Amino acid sequence: MVSQALPDGCRAELESCGQDLNGGCDAVVTQWGMISCGETICGTAWATAGDRDSDWYRFVVERDGTEVSATLESDFPGIVVIVSGVGSCQIDIEGQPGYSDDGLSVSPAIATLAAGEYALYIAPYYATGTLCGINDGYELIMTCETPPTCAWDLTNDGTVDAGDLAAMLSTWGAPYEADDLAAMLADWGCGA
Repeated sequence: MVSQALPDGCRAELESCGQDLNGGCDAVVTQWGMISCGETICGTAWATAGDRDSDWYRFVVERDGTEVSATLESDFPGIVVIVSGVGSCQIDIEGQPGYSDDGLSVSPAIATLAAGEYALYIAPYYATGTLCGINDGYELIMTCETPPTCAWDLTNDGTVDAGDLAAMLSTWGAPYEADDLAAMLADWGCGA
């Protein structure tokens, strides 16, 4: 079970059970929590009479090809989804959703993302049966794996490949020379 006392390294959700301060695109007035790579948030959620709490946490991905994983450990059957389109609330699901139950993560949400702004959406899976103060806690853990920086990625697609070679050859002699070509070939496949 998820403890009601905050574990070490866990930041508290700024919403008491029953409030709606981070309902994101589900709220009348969009309000967001924030989360960063490597952060854990502890919070609560509820679901009763066909209505349920959803918590939305915005984050920014700096580099194309970043793999984001969101693990939800909740006392209730829960879902976590990585979404794009948060600026306009024209939401698209990215990657695979994650699920949790009985204080354990069944599977994390995972997506490989381009640079941009995204959100984690978490909620009870069912719209009933999760009451405030009774098995309503969760821990949300976000991790990111950024692809390696490739010195000769001239096309900024995260890899050194034929596209980069074509970009180099199209400007051969100014600024690229034979030493640059040798360095690119030594970096070939970086990021793949």
